[in-house]
Amino acid sequence: MKRIVICGAIYDTPSGPSGQSGKLYTALKEEGYTVFKKSRFKNKILRPLDILFFIIFNHKKYDIIIMQVASYKAFIINVLTVFVGRILKKQTIALIEGGAFVEFYSKYPRFVFPILNKANILLSPSNFITNFLNDKNLKVTYLPNFIDIQKFAFIWKPNNEIKLLWVRAFNDVYKPEMAINAVHKLKTMFPEITLTMVGPDLGKLKHCKHLIKSLQLTDQITITGPIPNNHLNSIYGNHTIYLNTTSYESFGVALVEAACSGIPIVTTNVGEIPYNWIHREEILMVKDNNLEDFVSQILALLKDRDLQLKLSQNARNKAEKFDWDHVKNTWYQLLN
Repeated sequence: MKRIVICGAIYDTPSGPSGQSGKLYTALKEEGYTVFKKSRFKNKILRPLDILFFIIFNHKKYDIIIMQVASYKAFIINVLTVFVGRILKKQTIALIEGGAFVEFYSKYPRFVFPILNKANILLSPSNFITNFLNDKNLKVTYLPNFIDIQKFAFIWKPNNEIKLLWVRAFNDVYKPEMAINAVHKLKTMFPEITLTMVGPDLGKLKHCKHLIKSLQLTDQITITGPIPNNHLNSIYGNHTIYLNTTSYESFGVALVEAACSGIPIVTTNVGEIPYNWIHREEILMVKDNNLEDFVSQILALLKDRDLQLKLSQNARNKAEKFDWDHVKNTWYQLLN
């Protein structure tokens, strides 16, 4: 079997190596592959140095480089990795993700195209990205991300409580203010409404806390901070509706995890989401940055128990298609 090094932002967490690259590392190890992962460093200087040091000075330990391809400043490490891989005559697989990648490519096509074109295999978990790059004469294969559905049991049950849930990072990309403002509008109709916000601070937590206080929502909104991935299932199951307010989405692992748990979903219809999900059959979608539409879709769910049940079951059925067992054969073919 080929030996593999996976390069990207792969941090150690209580749930195991982080992100999709961390999940791929764990899954391939369990399948019997020799796999290395780089890097656990969050520092933007230490991480690329750690990756380059390993692929240069440990080149006899691996045969294939799988590199997580992101956009803007994070793309620099991909440039270096591709060139080093070619010098060392290693097969390089570029896994292109990140909701802003299409925007990034459109701004810098003369820089990005030749780098991607030097990789041996181009993959993306996003039909949105795949179709875009194929139109630019780059041969990209769609390969969806995956989750371990065993960790996300179907446990949600309809109830009369109005407990909204938001699980992302406090960052401009994920627009946490939209969830807060939705609660503010709904509070007059449903004084008992609550919102739980789960995720790390990536620059907007202080702003969101100030907004919550200014809108007099401190009794309605709870911010928990980050929660280990293996504890999320019970949280999904204990809430009424999952809110996804992102402005970019290259795949949407959080949506798949929520769908697995059965909680009905209201989401912006950006990036990959319209490719993977059917409006009013599996989830409810709204236009990006349209608060009034977002609130109206939440109301539609709160008032229609049958719709809740339909979305819950149909979304779970769709989510099961993103289990590791459904994608592992494609990985076998690529790696052998």
